[in-house]
Amino acid sequence: MDISEIGKNKIIAITRGVDGLKLLRLAEALYDGGIRIIEVAFERDDLQTLRNIEQLNVLAKGRMLVGAGTVTTAAQVEGAARVGAQFILSPHTSAEVVAATKKAGLISVAGAITPTEVVEATRLGADFIKVFPATSLGTGYVRAMKAPFPDARFIAAAGVTADTVGAYLKAGYTAVAVSGPFCNREAIEKGYFDEITRVARAFCDNAK
Repeated sequence: MDISEIGKNKIIAITRGVDGLKLLRLAEALYDGGIRIIEVAFERDDLQTLRNIEQLNVLAKGRMLVGAGTVTTAAQVEGAARVGAQFILSPHTSAEVVAATKKAGLISVAGAITPTEVVEATRLGADFIKVFPATSLGTGYVRAMKAPFPDARFIAAAGVTADTVGAYLKAGYTAVAVSGPFCNREAIEKGYFDEITRVARAFCDNAK
């Protein structure tokens, strides 16, 4: 799996609690706005999450990188790999999850904040370090961490907006992971997918 796609596209759209046709319409709206990476988070029913990933892969047909998020077990990694997930994003650093991800040939994103956690995630083979909640730490965090870990690839998660995405990338983050602005429940329920496309385009424009 080519990890350069994440650095090239810079924005990962996180979806939570959106299933079936609504999820497919959301993915199309995000694609129209320039988003090329989408994550489906495990949070309720693992089987439904796997169905969502599988459906997105059929829809995307190679146009989007589709992955699984909030992954905490090797079983979830294995299930996601079976339905075509291309990357695995975890809220923490787990030897079990990273090992299963690498065994499946997928991109590994492990959650870490402290220097010790970053070293451990890198030692285990994680391709990226997810920093959560990035906005609580500010852009200064990644600037400081890049000094001892110049080769580490950090992804900022939680709270990044269209107005701040450029600052986070400029500070040294390889990419950002965004949920709320894209997975807008009210817009989805009312069918305002043009608004989601507009927001996605704003993120992409400001990330350039």
